[in-house]
Amino acid sequence: MSRLAFLAFFLSAALPLALVAASPAEQSLRVAITPVLVERNVELNERLIGYIGGKMKMPITIVQRKSYQEINDLIRQKKVDVAFVCSLPYILGKSRSGMELLAVPVTKGKLLYYSYAIVARDSLAKSIEDLRGKLYAYPDPLSHSGYLYPRYRLIRAGFSPDDFFQKWIQTHSHTASIEAVSDGFVDGASVDSYIYDLMSIMRPALTEKTKIIERSPPFGFPPVVVRSDLPAEMKRKLKVLFLTLHEDAGGNAILRDMHLDGFMNGDDSLFDPVRKMYRTVSGHDAAGRR
Repeated sequence: MSRLAFLAFFLSAALPLALVAASPAEQSLRVAITPVLVERNVELNERLIGYIGGKMKMPITIVQRKSYQEINDLIRQKKVDVAFVCSLPYILGKSRSGMELLAVPVTKGKLLYYSYAIVARDSLAKSIEDLRGKLYAYPDPLSHSGYLYPRYRLIRAGFSPDDFFQKWIQTHSHTASIEAVSDGFVDGASVDSYIYDLMSIMRPALTEKTKIIERSPPFGFPPVVVRSDLPAEMKRKLKVLFLTLHEDAGGNAILRDMHLDGFMNGDDSLFDPVRKMYRTVSGHDAAGRR
């Protein structure tokens, strides 16, 4: 398959998800997910969401969309109640869409994750600078680890991110970005460390064809959020459920399969470094348009 055919495949494959809508159910808990994170792991996420519905004693409506922006829009429009998002969509959603932090996943004892810059195993590149003029994959324009951080990284190094690579290619998921590098369709990609490490366990043949050439500083793990005007009692029950998930045998089994320790409260300040990066990148992009 050519690089052009690869791009066309992923663009077309992602579009049908935009057509999946929630069935109208007044008493259902509407949970939004996106293939940016869950592609290839849909079963695990469905198990988690089903467990939540069982504990809440409510039917669940799973709402899928192909991008983080669409999920933020659904929260703003009050069409979903709970969402699994990235750190950048969270900070934007908190200020624009009525989004509220509910819980933060814990992995390896921390509420933190990284952005990995990856290339093919036989690549001579030792840093992102070595990929100038190459093809670079990203999952979503609102992905912090996959798009915001590498742009920030290039700006801090004195480069214009839009001119640095031959082309930025959107794949719509971190797994697809890893596949793109592994199969040689792109020269590099920035991906979520949790997803990459999970793929190293679940699909080692995939990640073995790649290598990490850079790791970012740690950032707050992509959180679970709710719409801020959700009834207070429902928010309380959901928070307790997530924070005690590891204490229940069924919940703990799901966490083990997802390679998570559990969930913690987390603090909004956990995402301040992402806010700083967003201001820097936005300021640079705005200056470039003038």
